[in-house]
Amino acid sequence: LVKDKNYDIIFMDHMMPEINGIEATKVLRSRLGWTRTVPIIALTANAVTGMKEMYIECGMDDYISKPIEIPELNRILLKWLPKEKISMRERDEGRDISNPVLRRLASVLDVKKALQNIGGSEQAYLGIINAFMTSAPEKLERMSSFIDRDDFGNFKVDIHSCRSSLANIGAFEMSDDAHFLESAAAGHNYVLMKNGFSEFSSHLEALFTFIRGIVSDGISENGEDGSRAKGRVEVLRNMLEDVRVMIDNLEHDSAMENMDKITLESYGSDLDRRLFQVRAAIDSFNYDRAADMIKSILNTEDR
Repeated sequence: LVKDKNYDIIFMDHMMPEINGIEATKVLRSRLGWTRTVPIIALTANAVTGMKEMYIECGMDDYISKPIEIPELNRILLKWLPKEKISMRERDEGRDISNPVLRRLASVLDVKKALQNIGGSEQAYLGIINAFMTSAPEKLERMSSFIDRDDFGNFKVDIHSCRSSLANIGAFEMSDDAHFLESAAAGHNYVLMKNGFSEFSSHLEALFTFIRGIVSDGISENGEDGSRAKGRVEVLRNMLEDVRVMIDNLEHDSAMENMDKITLESYGSDLDRRLFQVRAAIDSFNYDRAADMIKSILNTEDR
């Protein structure tokens, strides 16, 4: 991405597979040009003594703890963004949840607290839910295989990510359970980790079933239950082909705009669910997964 666009600020996750945030920062700082001086902010769930100093030493400028809360994010943005890029507005807090999907999710998830953490945007929260449902089931399967292979290093990375994702959607108790498993892995207490993961995975499967049941009821992202116009499959096919080209060219905004247009109409509950998963994958910059899902949809509709 930095080959194609200059950024005012980069938020760098610490624990990532293949290359972690510290290694990625060192690569950016070694390049010629703007990446040597752009503010890089660490994202970490490990807000312990000494961590900030470690991030600064490796070339980062600041850090923010996960799950990210809006006041802290605002502080970072005010500190590091160019002043001409900043505008201020009042935030509407404490209002009732208007979206029917969110009201149903609130019977299990702490939706109000999750909304507070992202500035109150119900649409943004629904995007986070869709991203969670796209990535978390695959991650759960991967973590199970890591335990079977005694690959505890990769298990720790994925459970750390799962911990943050659960907090973002308001599943705070399960996030705490994931933290416990992460600590067990870090402490090489493999018996405790394996036994704890069995119960954790069953709870996570139940959460997937609950969320999937609400999403598959045909409720749109805008909360318009059954009110969307019926879409034409031939038009959908052409638009998805366009989206596939856009993500091949890393045209993120154009791809998201097209997916927003696509999801304004309904193509049946199963296909609607898959389209929202495509949108969530693109929104999370998971272009390979989005392309694979588009290919699967097109092949299914061709038959």
